[in-house]
Amino acid sequence: MHLSDEEKRAMLRQMQDGFIRYHQREEYMKNISIDDLLKDINQLGFQYTEQDILDKYQEYISVTDTDDYFFKRNQMSWEAVDDQAQILNSDALLQLICKIVKKHYDIEKICDPWFIMERIDALDDVPKNEAQEKILGIIESIVEYGKLRHINSVEEIMEDYDINAILKDQIRRCHQRDAHFKQVIKSYYDTFIDADHSIYKIK
Repeated sequence: MHLSDEEKRAMLRQMQDGFIRYHQREEYMKNISIDDLLKDINQLGFQYTEQDILDKYQEYISVTDTDDYFFKRNQMSWEAVDDQAQILNSDALLQLICKIVKKHYDIEKICDPWFIMERIDALDDVPKNEAQEKILGIIESIVEYGKLRHINSVEEIMEDYDINAILKDQIRRCHQRDAHFKQVIKSYYDTFIDADHSIYKIK
């Protein structure tokens, strides 16, 4: 399809506006408090409270499931907000949930896949002397979530990550192959039918 010069300029302006809004939104979310974010969201016509969100999260132990619940409860309203293409959009709900969870939970220990992914992404920056504790903690959290939700496939829990491949790579950083190490690996094998038993051969 051939575009006129004016259509090209309009498309470029739209892309630039979208880029600017994205960075404004990132800066806004990074610095805003829970109370102020709740206030801004509720000014759009919603009626959320920190306790409501926390209660639902305690039921799911999942950022994404909690986000889905509240989004679907007010889906038409959130879609209307998204259509306005302003700084505040439905991503604000997700960010609000994350901020509330981080306030009330130790995200280094919680078994929510959302924060497990964050912990995996941070592994490359973990010092050598802390690596084993972090890696085993991640495995324990995945196992805990699998048991909590009665899921026996690690791929189903972490569908965007190849956990077997990640563990096979990261396990080399675990140099203390003691009883606790072996028990954590065994719990992973025992919990998930798709666990790769070549990650570490238990003797």
